[in-house]
Amino acid sequence: MIDYQREIYSILENMGNAERKNREAAARRIRNETALFPALLSSVFETENKIHHKAAWILEIVLERDMTLIVPYLSPFCDGLHRIENESALRPLSKICYWISREYVAGRNPRFVQKLTFKDIQKIVESNFDWLIGNHKIATQAFAMDTLFLFGQLPEKDFSWIHPELQAVISQNMASKSPGYRQRAKKILHLLIRKKQ
Repeated sequence: MIDYQREIYSILENMGNAERKNREAAARRIRNETALFPALLSSVFETENKIHHKAAWILEIVLERDMTLIVPYLSPFCDGLHRIENESALRPLSKICYWISREYVAGRNPRFVQKLTFKDIQKIVESNFDWLIGNHKIATQAFAMDTLFLFGQLPEKDFSWIHPELQAVISQNMASKSPGYRQRAKKILHLLIRKKQ
């Protein structure tokens, strides 16, 4: 019997640095042997493992090619988000949250609509607000803004608070943030104002 977790550890340990070609090679292994995917996902959230951020890098590239791989694991993915603190892992996870919100809100993939639960969305929203409020890098915060904007468009009244809260957080933070943050924040604020009209 194949020990998929051990196989993932071997891939992560032998991957080398963060160069795109190294990440691509590792991701190709997962795409060619999708039975490794659950072990890769669980490795992302093993925060005591000093290379768990490498699993997040690979996860991003795997899902960039095929988002359907995460559908059966949406709940475990959402459950683990609050545990991630490593900046190198946060950026790819915030990007994946954005992709999930895009798939769900656009309704392009019925499997996302069926599998992503109300609780899952709540966990994504909560984590993304934490990332936006916390002292995190611009890329993580930019994806968080996009994710929150999309989930705030959902018609259910349970999500009607997201846009006002998002606007308040962005407006409060703009003066003290980097030019990159301000640029994305202006775009989101513009979209929020247009939505109100």
